[in-house]
Amino acid sequence: TSFWEWFGKHVLGRKYYLPARMDRVVKKFNSITANNLFTVFEETKNGEGMKNHEELKQMITDEWQVIEPKGIDSYKTRSFTNYVILTNEHYPVKLTANDRRFFCLEANNKHKSDRAYWINLLAQFKESGAKTGELFFEYLNTFDISDWNSRPVETALRRDLKMNSLPVPVQFLVEILRGNIEGLVWYQEQPIRVHTETLYNFFKRWETASDVKIKTSQMGFSKVLNEVQKSERFELIVLEKKKRAMGFIYQREELIYHLRTYLNDPDFTVELETDNA
Repeated sequence: TSFWEWFGKHVLGRKYYLPARMDRVVKKFNSITANNLFTVFEETKNGEGMKNHEELKQMITDEWQVIEPKGIDSYKTRSFTNYVILTNEHYPVKLTANDRRFFCLEANNKHKSDRAYWINLLAQFKESGAKTGELFFEYLNTFDISDWNSRPVETALRRDLKMNSLPVPVQFLVEILRGNIEGLVWYQEQPIRVHTETLYNFFKRWETASDVKIKTSQMGFSKVLNEVQKSERFELIVLEKKKRAMGFIYQREELIYHLRTYLNDPDFTVELETDNA
């Protein structure tokens, strides 16, 4: 917060800088947001960005915004606002597989409890903040961004947020890849062959053990898994009887490839966490 407060006041200017709680900005009466270039959401809570996911997408992307003052007719104005979301929580926003809006950084905790460091830094902000801000503004203007590629940089935090935002059945697939689902393990080069009904039973046990709040039906489960890799009909011996039914044949590296496509992340990988391989 200290850095962005300095940036807002002394690089962009107080007139265009808005520090606010997220619920104050996305709620119905939003006149406070008019004519800003830079909005900083402070102390964002777990799930707050998920709850306001669609509103945030519009605010970040849309060229126009509707301002709705209390007791006065709403009006439309151009939107030039950029947003920073600050949090001490693990999962403040929802990142879909094809997200192109969020750049995610995890702060370094090296000076978290270093009182002397913060006393010195805050003194610098106070004593020479305006002059340093002017110099920093001039420095930023030396960059030519006419050919800037706006594709988000994949960071460790961004991948973590993506994983947490995935549909629960896809999170279950990742746990299979990690070797964390008892009864569904990787033996050398052998694939996992399992009918959908049986796989769903494994999923329900994992769902209960993981205390997942929103439950998934078998139809919903199958639909999501088919978005990653298509099911097929094959024969297995079940309780000493041959049974032919729809199911999934998972080769580990092939499944990782399908998840890379699903996540739109060519560098996605998963390490085994058990000794079952």
